[in-house]
Amino acid sequence: QTPAAVIKDSDSETAIQDREDQITQIREELNDYIRWQVEQWKNGSLDNADLLLVSSSLISNMNTMVATAAMPGWVTPDARKS
Repeated sequence: QTPAAVIKDSDSETAIQDREDQITQIREELNDYIRWQVEQWKNGSLDNADLLLVSSSLISNMNTMVATAAMPGWVTPDARKS
């Protein structure tokens, strides 16, 4: 998500609904991915270092599922004037 894309979408109910639908799907996928990784750790297929690598890669930058799973709470009307 980029600030410009969020600002643009904030003017359209359809675009916001599409964004919310996508975010819901991504959150489900993210939860499934994390659940699977933890199960792998619990059954011994991964060790602590592997699980740390997985978790750090999810938060390493803003081009991840974690960033995409975030829903902007509001956009100030002043931002739309740019």
